[in-house]
Amino acid sequence: MKVTIRNLLLSHPLIKLFAVFCGYCFWLLLATNQITTRTFKIPLFFYNTQKKERIVAPETIEVTVKGKRDSLQSIEQYAPSIHLDAAQTDYTEKDVTLAEGDILLPNNVNLVNYAPSTVKIHKEALELG
Repeated sequence: MKVTIRNLLLSHPLIKLFAVFCGYCFWLLLATNQITTRTFKIPLFFYNTQKKERIVAPETIEVTVKGKRDSLQSIEQYAPSIHLDAAQTDYTEKDVTLAEGDILLPNNVNLVNYAPSTVKIHKEALELG
């Protein structure tokens, strides 16, 4: 039996293998550029804190972001966080409204939502023993 190139190219196993390869390439092309949404918790940090004081506030804020799938998978390496100035708080409890500028995210990720949008914050004096 003589095997020709035409018969080899039109054989069923080779066509199936080629179809699987094309399907995988097409899926890979679409999956990496897909825009997705992801929700996760990010920590709340304070700067300008005094050594004899402690800030009482929620530890995390729930944030929903939108971006390319590969950007959202690597967002935890960037360590997103919220930074607030502790010098603007006092010993009475007050509501602080978070702004989009307080949430530090990579440039290729868009902020969709964050909750709570206001947090109750106050200072406490530490007793040094």
